Amino acid sequence: MSDNELKELVASLAIGNRELREAQVKTDEQIKRTDEQMKRTDEQMKRTDEQMKRTEEQVNRTSKKVEDMSITLKNLGLNVDGINKTTGLEAEEFFYTSLNKKKILDDVKFDSIMSNILVDKADRTHEMDIFLENGNSVGIVEVKHRVKEKDIKQLKKIVDNFYFFHPTFKNYKIIPALAGKVFPKHIQEKALKNGFVVLTQIGNHMEQKAPNH
Repeated sequence: MSDNELKELVASLAIGNRELREAQVKTDEQIKRTDEQMKRTDEQMKRTDEQMKRTEEQVNRTSKKVEDMSITLKNLGLNVDGINKTTGLEAEEFFYTSLNKKKILDDVKFDSIMSNILVDKADRTHEMDIFLENGNSVGIVEVKHRVKEKDIKQLKKIVDNFYFFHPTFKNYKIIPALAGKVFPKHIQEKALKNGFVVLTQIGNHMEQKAPNH
């Protein structure tokens, strides 16, 4: 090997070593950046896990609140239903006691009075809160604590179906009455126009309003 060839070989080896070192430096920097990226990724995953944990805890707390609220609403519904039944029974007791003293509806005097008449026939049910009878006429009284317009339709249906469930009284005149402790004026007027006697509570006394025949 000549001197020139040797010099060229040494020079090429030097260049190769320099390029190798530069490549190594670049590789080290890349590895460093990769390590830093992996570290950041680990930290992000850790934060994500913590966030998911907090979210799960929040969901559990919310679910518990919803469950507690559902139980509360259910109990409230039961309490309201119980109160409604109690006030309804009190209204029936008041009007039954008041009518039992005189047994008069629309100036017609009755001989007997009964409450809570329930008859089942042909898979149908007919119920009357208060029933009066005198041998010629019957009084049918629908009682509500708070009277609503739909109660007028309900009483109409009771009256329309009366002879079907009680054929014994087919020749009797029916005197229907709607009674309520809370009875708005406009509903009273509508009931009177439909031919119903209106029974209301004034203090400790019952007041009657007869329809115009």
